[in-house]
Amino acid sequence: MLGVEAEQPTEDIAISWDMQVHGWQAYFAPHIRFFMDVPETLPELVKQRRRWDSCIINEIDGCL
Repeated sequence: MLGVEAEQPTEDIAISWDMQVHGWQAYFAPHIRFFMDVPETLPELVKQRRRWDSCIINEIDGCL
């Protein structure tokens, strides 16, 4: 969809940015609930955040 690679750690950001560039609008929906896996230890959290940070930098770099 819209040129976004699936299974990227930051695919939600990439999709929302791409949709906004193409004129779509995103809205906050507080009633939505979902389940996800979360890091259970501090080292796992740090690893996840570093991975997300590097992916976000790649997304920003691709937009410039």
